[in-house]
Amino acid sequence: MTTDRLNNDVTIYSNSQTNFIHNNGFYLVMQADGNLVVYRGNMHSSSCATWSSATNGKGHGPFRLIQQADGNLVVYDSHNHPTWSSATHNRGHGPYVTYLSPAGNFHVVDSHSECLWSSGGHTPTLHVPGHGRHHHPHHGRQFHNGDHVHSEYSLYSYSNNALYNGDYFLVMQDDGNLVVYHTLNWIPQNAVWSTATHNKGHGPYRFTMQHDGNPVVYDSHNHPLWAAGTNGQGHGPYKFHLHSNGNLTLNDSHHRQLWSSNSGRH
Repeated sequence: MTTDRLNNDVTIYSNSQTNFIHNNGFYLVMQADGNLVVYRGNMHSSSCATWSSATNGKGHGPFRLIQQADGNLVVYDSHNHPTWSSATHNRGHGPYVTYLSPAGNFHVVDSHSECLWSSGGHTPTLHVPGHGRHHHPHHGRQFHNGDHVHSEYSLYSYSNNALYNGDYFLVMQDDGNLVVYHTLNWIPQNAVWSTATHNKGHGPYRFTMQHDGNPVVYDSHNHPLWAAGTNGQGHGPYKFHLHSNGNLTLNDSHHRQLWSSNSGRH
């Protein structure tokens, strides 16, 4: 197995000594607790984690991570129950590869170099050395990481992507709740703010920074579950920002603050 990637139907196991792939000092590790984690430098130190599937303690070990032939990257427990996936099944054109880049992000890429999912934000194309036919890509769904989104950008519940700034993460959860967490351990005790929309509506869900200035959580039927109520205020384009203290703010193009979560810690 090439050390920086998982090709079609290649699996890494949590109970194996080779339970990881690596590139340029970064490690993607299938841990014994069921968590899939990217580490920088030291894969035995939680302080070196840069990304996590937040699946620790879910299911029954041992666990495995597989790049499936249908394009989906999945974590399974020992009962073959999926605990996390990239939700990329039957998208793009096979064969597929999961590639850990030298920058520490990992990506699901099809044979036309279309990036179907990324842990590091929107990457429409990615040429993986030795993989694919490098045809012009069909642009897929956009995923966003970083500390802010602008007008018409979205986070999706099934993508497991998040906005992040320092130790704070804004997560669009599978249960419909939009939550700010402190640290990579996304458990209720570490939540500092939420929309309180869990189990409302019908998933999957999305959080969208609309062009009219209103940030909204929608369910799969396009019913709004939460909104800041700022539509029509200020002047676009707008910026929804997660600050390094855990606070969320919405500003217009004149840098006027229209909304704040008041969740910042000092």
